[in-house]
Amino acid sequence: MSQEKVKQKELFLSVVPKSYLLGIINNKKYLRDELKEMLEFISHKKIINPKRSLNNVSHQILIKLFIEYEILTLEETKDLYLQFRDNKNPIFYLYKLQDEIKEDLKSLKTKLNDLFKTVQLDKEHNFIQTEKEFEPKKRDLLYKYEEFTLINIKLLEKNTILEVSFEYLERIDYLSKNYIPKSVYDLKSGFFWFDKNNQLLIIKCQNTAINEAIISLLGNFFKTKYWKFSLRKEIVDEIFDRKEMIKNSLIASQNTDPNLFNSMVIKDIEFEKKAQNPQFKFLFEYERRSSSYRMDIEGFTNKVKVVIAEYGKISLVGKSLKINLYRKWLINLLIEILEIHENFIKNNDISIYIKSSDFIERTALYEKIKNNEARTKLYELIEKIVVLKENPTVRNINFFFPMNIGYNFSEFVIPYPNLRCSNDDCNATLLCPNKGCESYKFEIKKDIRKRRYYLKCSKCKAKITEDHNLECIDNHKVNFKLDESIDYILHPSLKIEINQIFKELNLAYEIDNNVELFYIRENKLYRKEELNKFIYKWDELPIFQEIPKIEELTDTNKKAQARRITEVLEKCNKRKGECRNCHLKDKKEEICLLWIFASYSNGQAHPHTGTEFGDFEFPQSFTTGLENIIGIAKSYGKKPTENQNPQKIFDVDFGLLTFKSNDNLLEQFFQLCMEGTVRFIMVVSGKEIDTGLKNALFEIARWKQKKFLIITPKELIPIFSYYFANLVNQ
Repeated sequence: MSQEKVKQKELFLSVVPKSYLLGIINNKKYLRDELKEMLEFISHKKIINPKRSLNNVSHQILIKLFIEYEILTLEETKDLYLQFRDNKNPIFYLYKLQDEIKEDLKSLKTKLNDLFKTVQLDKEHNFIQTEKEFEPKKRDLLYKYEEFTLINIKLLEKNTILEVSFEYLERIDYLSKNYIPKSVYDLKSGFFWFDKNNQLLIIKCQNTAINEAIISLLGNFFKTKYWKFSLRKEIVDEIFDRKEMIKNSLIASQNTDPNLFNSMVIKDIEFEKKAQNPQFKFLFEYERRSSSYRMDIEGFTNKVKVVIAEYGKISLVGKSLKINLYRKWLINLLIEILEIHENFIKNNDISIYIKSSDFIERTALYEKIKNNEARTKLYELIEKIVVLKENPTVRNINFFFPMNIGYNFSEFVIPYPNLRCSNDDCNATLLCPNKGCESYKFEIKKDIRKRRYYLKCSKCKAKITEDHNLECIDNHKVNFKLDESIDYILHPSLKIEINQIFKELNLAYEIDNNVELFYIRENKLYRKEELNKFIYKWDELPIFQEIPKIEELTDTNKKAQARRITEVLEKCNKRKGECRNCHLKDKKEEICLLWIFASYSNGQAHPHTGTEFGDFEFPQSFTTGLENIIGIAKSYGKKPTENQNPQKIFDVDFGLLTFKSNDNLLEQFFQLCMEGTVRFIMVVSGKEIDTGLKNALFEIARWKQKKFLIITPKELIPIFSYYFANLVNQ
C-alpha cells in the first residue's frame, strides 16, 4: 500500500472511537494465536493474554493494527470517517426563525439541494449566487474558504427534522523553510438541523464565519428574520445545576474598578459556594461570559462536559457522542429556553428579555451605531422607554448620555445646546467663558478625531471641550458640566426602529409617533405627550384657500412656475436698508420669497437681524384665534449636480435639504422654537425637504409646542401661479 493511502487510512480511523474499532476486531473472530501474533508484531512486545492486551492497547496502536493487517478496505475506513467525524467535541450555534415555514420538508429538501449548487463563498466569506452550478476555478487570490458542498440531506423524526451535511476547504497559511509564505487547504465538515415544528435551526460548525454565511443564506432562502439565542446567566442558571459547574470565564463589567483584571477564568467545582464569601465580593463586579458543567444527559452512560457561551454557542466535549441523542437534548433545551423567554415577558423582565437573543444586534439600527459603548446604551434606552410607557405618571428616568454617546447616535437624535444656570430657580442662559465675549449663543460641533461633540461660541468661536466655571446673564457662577449641556430629542426614525424591535420581539409596546415625544436632558430621559394639533397643511391657511390646487393647473403653467422657483431669491440683492419698506414701493421688478409671502397678507418682509426672528411674518385668523406666523425662507439656490441627488419636478431639477445637510435650516428652526413669543412657524423652501429633516422639524415643534407647516416646491407652484396672475400687479 502506498504511503499516501496509509496516511489516508490513519486520518480516517483517527476519528473512530477505540471501542468501535475493538468491536470490529472482535466480530472478525480471530483465533487466539493469530491475534497474539498480530499484537506482538505491532507492539514489539511478548503477549501472554491476547484478549486482555487488545483491550489495553492505545488508540494509536490499534490504528496501526488495522492498517498493517488491512482489517478494513480504504473505502470502509472512509465510511467510518464520515460516520464519526462530527461526533468529536461538536460545537453548535443555536437560532430561532422569526416566521413559520409552511412548506413541507420534502419540498424544502429538494430546493435546498438546488440552492447550494448555485452559490459559492466569496472573499468576505458570504454566499453569492452564480448563474449555474458552480465549478471551482483557479485564481490568483486564494480565498480563506473554498468549495462549500452539500454531501447529504435527509429527513429525520417522522419528517419533522431536516439534517443537511456539508464539507468545505479551509486555507492554512505557513512559512516554508526559506521563509516563503505558502498555503494548503484542509477539509472541514459540519451539518445543520432544521426543526420545522419549533422553527429552530441548529448549526454544527467549527468556523464562525461559515456559520454566519449559512444562517444568512438560509434566512434569505426561508424569507424570514432570525436571531441567535443569547445564553445569559439569568437563563443558564434556570436550566443548569450550578452545583455541576466546573469552570467560569468572567469579564469585568463596564464602569467598574480599573484595578480589576479585564477578564479571568476560574476552575472550581465550589465556585458558587465560595462566591458568597465576603472575601470574594469583587467577583460581583464581573459578568459571566461562559461556563462549563459536567452533567448527565439522557442516553449517555457517563457524565458529559458541556460548555455554554453567552453568545449562543454550546460545545460538548467527548470523543464519541451519539448525534441523535444530543440532537434531542439540544432541541428540548431550546424549547425550555423559549418558555423562559415567555416568562420574562409575563413578568415584565424586559431588560433581560431583550438581551436573551442577538436580534437587536442584527438590526440596521445597531449596525449604524458603530461604537460598542453606544450599542450597549441602545439596550438601556429601549429598557427605559418601556419603563416610562409602563408608568405614564413618571415624567423622567435617569439615563446617563454623555457627549461621546450622543456623537455615535448622531443619525438618530436631534441635539441642541442647553446651557442654563443651575443656581436655585435662575435657569438663565450661561455666557461664553472667553473674557469679554458675553455671547450666550453656542453651536454643537463634532470632534471627528475624539468622536464626540463639543460646543463652540457663535460669536468669538471659542471652543468648550471640558467642564468650566461659567457665569450666567444674571451674574451667577455655576459649575458647568459639558455632558449635561446638550438636549437630545429622539428622531422619529429612531422611534420607528424601536417600534420595529418591539414588534419583532413580540413586545406589546408601540411608540405613537403622532403623540409621544422622548428627549434627553441633563442625563434624564423624558417622555411627553402632545395631543393638540400642531402640524398644518398650506391650504389650511385662510390666505391660501382661494388658490387653485396643483391638480387644477395646466401642465404648461406647472412647468412655468417650477422654472420660476429657480429664479426667485431668498432675499433680493438690495435688501440692506430697503427690505423692511420694500412692500411700500410701487416698483416691484425684483421679487423674493420674503416679499411674495408677506404680500399675501398684511405682513412685512424683513431680513435676519440681531433682534428679529425669521424672514417674514403675517397674521392669520383661525377659529381658535389670531396667530402671527413667523416664516423661514430657503430659496432654490444653485442648480443641483447629478451627485447631489436632484429631485425632478415638472422637468426641473430641485436640490434636496436633508437632516445632515440642511443649509442651517435646523438651527434657525431651533432658535425660533426656543422663543416663547413665537407660536406658529412656517418653513418655505425652494428645495425639496427629505423625510428625515421633515420629521426632525416636526419633533422639535412638538417638543416646544409650536404650530408648524412646511411649503416645498410642489406647494409653491400653485402659490406662485396665483401670486403672479392675481397679486403682483395689484
